[in-house]
Amino acid sequence: MSVCLRLSGKARPGSGWPVGVAMLPGAPSAVMFCVLGPLRVEGPRQEIRIGGTRRRGVLLRLLASAGRPVPVDVLAEDVWDGGPPTATASTLQSHVSALRQAVGLDRLIFVNGGYQLHVGPGELDSLIFEADVVAARKAMGAGDFESAADMFGRALAWWRGPAFADASGAEWAMLPAAHLEEVRNAAIEEALEVRLALGRHEEVCVMAEESVAAEPLRERRWAALMLALYRAGRQAEALHAYQRLRDTLIDQLGLDPSPQLSQLEHDILVQSPNLGLTSTTPGGTQEMPAVPSQVPASRSNLPAPVASFVGRKSELAELGKLVDRDRLVTIVGTVPSERAPRRGVVCRPCRAIRPRRGARSGRRRHRRTPNLYSAGRPATGRPGRRHAGPAGGRQL
Repeated sequence: MSVCLRLSGKARPGSGWPVGVAMLPGAPSAVMFCVLGPLRVEGPRQEIRIGGTRRRGVLLRLLASAGRPVPVDVLAEDVWDGGPPTATASTLQSHVSALRQAVGLDRLIFVNGGYQLHVGPGELDSLIFEADVVAARKAMGAGDFESAADMFGRALAWWRGPAFADASGAEWAMLPAAHLEEVRNAAIEEALEVRLALGRHEEVCVMAEESVAAEPLRERRWAALMLALYRAGRQAEALHAYQRLRDTLIDQLGLDPSPQLSQLEHDILVQSPNLGLTSTTPGGTQEMPAVPSQVPASRSNLPAPVASFVGRKSELAELGKLVDRDRLVTIVGTVPSERAPRRGVVCRPCRAIRPRRGARSGRRRHRRTPNLYSAGRPATGRPGRRHAGPAGGRQL
């Protein structure tokens, strides 16, 4: 799924050339190749039509190795997906001849046993995109957040859909497409953080909602959304965003949010002054809390505590004795409903005695998977029953 961000950097009407990126001066044969979406080739005056799936595939494969020769056998193998025609050489030559007529005779040459497509400065959108991202990061590192925001906007404006969209599924396209997509994902998150640093909280709220909908497992985007909502005076919505992320992670991966994001939730809950707009970086702005982009592997599936576990001292002491004596101890608790969080019932006792035996929570990774270590029963209105486990037990 792609995400459309409301960022600066508009395209000229009827052209693939964004404002601020000029065509090569004095070069009537200048061509703009666009691979960040469906293949598009722009001449100095109008779009150049490239017909035929195979012909477009040849051009895309050459653009993936722009400036480097692609051996004939490799080109044929990739374009025909492992099943090149019998007359490979002549068929390929016919496509190359047609491409030369379309983009320029001197642009596509045969060298060292392969075909090489020459792409000049500013003629391939993927290269311009990556250069703009590098420039934006330099500006951000120098504290020039206004320039960084503009550069990120200009970079992301090049995207019209998935990279190498016309070659989706082709094995050769997977690696370059994945690389560009990862650069784009990081640039989206950095663009959100730059705008947060500039105090554009309402703008970030809209952008971040779109970005988390597109990539719901990237925690860095959720951190930007939570902080933007909080700074926009929407504390309840910021806390609800954390709950949405936690539910998503538990349902899809059986994991809790990272400790950094749990700390951010706690800071929002207690209205920590660290989340204000006090100047901590050049330009009167504040840095984002460090949050990993992807969900990391966790050494424990016990969630970070939001508050201390109060009371139940005698039960916890008995639980500690059972843990010291038996290999497996099952905790059974009563919760208000089937969908209610079981954290307070089964996870906090586990955390309280964890130093003794590395206790873990057996909360469900899937709603229909039985719990192995702990269980939370919905309230039924009946008195709690004793649980007969490997070590015996009593209701907590």
